[in-house]
Amino acid sequence: MSDVEIKRFGGSLDPIQFYIHDDLFFAAPELPLGLIADLAKLRNVTEEVEKNGIESIYMILDSLLFDESAALIRERAVSKTKPVGVKQIIELIPWLLEQYGLRPTQPSLPSSNGFSDEKTGMDSTAGRSLAALTQLGSELTEPSASSTTTS
Repeated sequence: MSDVEIKRFGGSLDPIQFYIHDDLFFAAPELPLGLIADLAKLRNVTEEVEKNGIESIYMILDSLLFDESAALIRERAVSKTKPVGVKQIIELIPWLLEQYGLRPTQPSLPSSNGFSDEKTGMDSTAGRSLAALTQLGSELTEPSASSTTTS
């Protein structure tokens, strides 16, 4: 019998966890391959929300969150005492995508050249999530080009 090394694929099956206020939510440990097409709709969030309303956001969250967490997000979305609002969703979706290894679509920031006379020693990932949040925030709040043009 030979000692053939067998490659094992996979990773942690521990769910991604996060809090909104004092509620703990659980998301899929890895981005399911079959959901990539659904997440591609994030590129046109404004159009999706105009067409399908808030259901387009819920569809994405339903796809990523465990059932109990998705139900709790929907419950909190209409709660006046413990609301989940636009601010949390604008931060949550890009953060979740980063957890799955997806990079923000914004250009990367200039990186340090290593000289000590530079005024910042920022790492190459600093600010990227802010750029992603800004882009998603503007997509959620600004009208799309197709809805502002007249024929």
